[in-house]
Amino acid sequence: MPAKDIKWSAEDVIAEEIIQNVEEKWNITFPELYTKIVTKHNGSIPRMKNNNNQWVSGIVDIPKWASRSACFQLITFHEGQYSRGEPLIVAMNEVFKDSVPDPSKIFAFAQDGAGNLLLFDYRKSSEPSIVFIDH
Repeated sequence: MPAKDIKWSAEDVIAEEIIQNVEEKWNITFPELYTKIVTKHNGSIPRMKNNNNQWVSGIVDIPKWASRSACFQLITFHEGQYSRGEPLIVAMNEVFKDSVPDPSKIFAFAQDGAGNLLLFDYRKSSEPSIVFIDH
């Protein structure tokens, strides 16, 4: 599959220290590419060119899901209105911990417009797979 050009909807730079604090809290290391993207485009939506050469929200194929694909947004590392002083990504994972089989190894990093989650799954390896939860 050829690589696609991606533009992010926002430039929101965050300190790597914020990401490292979350990694330490969860005892994981995020994938290098994710860290590189989120430090520059925190909370952003990917945009890709469609067949008409227009920039549109990026779509992720989810083969076994009824809707089959979704656009998504990275969960922010900024504090949220209800996150009690923690990054929103930490607060969201706390809220959804009862929805994942192993909340000490599976962490949400993005969501679609309906609130469904894309998660890093560290159960089998320190290099996580990506899973999808339709809530």
